[in-house]
Amino acid sequence: MNEPRSGASGRETRRECPRARLRPKDGDRSKSRWLLLAAVALVPLSASSCGRGSGPAPLSELEELLEVYDYDPDAPLPFAFEPAVEAGGGRAIRFRFRTWERESVPGLLVLPAGGSGPHPLVVYFHRSGEDESAALEWAAALEEIGAACLSIRQPASRAAGGSAARAEKRRESFRNRRLAVLEARSALDAVAAESFIDPNRVAAVGAGTGGGPSVVFAAVEPRVRAVVAISSGASDLNRTIPERAVDQYAEEARRTIAAIDPLVFAPRIPPRPILAVRGALDPEVSEASARAFLEAAGEPRRLATVEGAAHVIPLADAAAVVSEFLLPVFARPR
Repeated sequence: MNEPRSGASGRETRRECPRARLRPKDGDRSKSRWLLLAAVALVPLSASSCGRGSGPAPLSELEELLEVYDYDPDAPLPFAFEPAVEAGGGRAIRFRFRTWERESVPGLLVLPAGGSGPHPLVVYFHRSGEDESAALEWAAALEEIGAACLSIRQPASRAAGGSAARAEKRRESFRNRRLAVLEARSALDAVAAESFIDPNRVAAVGAGTGGGPSVVFAAVEPRVRAVVAISSGASDLNRTIPERAVDQYAEEARRTIAAIDPLVFAPRIPPRPILAVRGALDPEVSEASARAFLEAAGEPRRLATVEGAAHVIPLADAAAVVSEFLLPVFARPR
């Protein structure tokens, strides 16, 4: 995909990019972990409940959990890019790729107005109720820092009819959180190779249900230089383990939950900076929850509170905070 060429030719371009590994290298361990996902599938998951999360994992366990997000450079995914079109003075490029499960994933890359780049890149994990088109609004809102914006449709939003009921099922919730990270890594591979994107200036931003995956993505993706979690705090995922679970299965379930828990992965982010943005009137994410999340990450960290805002913070207010945070990050050479 080359933006000027695709825009001029009017033809769809295709390319192959490294794909993320769906399972850890140890097949037996992977099978056990997926069986455990089914074991805890009976209890629904709240997307933004507040409390004490799993907490930092021991180093050896964390390294094992990282295998869940491994890449296989020898197993390419096919990407199909549409011709670039004008979008608010910039350029928008829609694309699709097929996952290892042959599921079609739509995405959108929006380039800022002015100059051919290379541009810094914001990878946006959208909230429930949005899709990849949210990249259009975010790119316009981040215009002052000259950032491109990349977003793919989250797995929960691709469920049949976008059904929120299906997305809330236990096994779907865990699967979707993992796939959101794996698919974003593949999409980043596809666009970071282009001359108009600077692979050394990449940030992750997630809102609502996209906040957790954005943190895990930043933790496992070394190209990310900063991460922002909007309206997303510390969730006590362990509370979803049935009380009747015997000790053996409760421990295994805890390890399964840890594989997608942002509090477990947050300590891997420093020395890269992390920002939490919260509405002062948010009834779902308390200030204590947001602070607990930042404490798990460590320094450098910052909590920004938007006065008068509830759970869904107005884009202009959120983008103003994010722009201020990312401007010095993108200005510094790596």
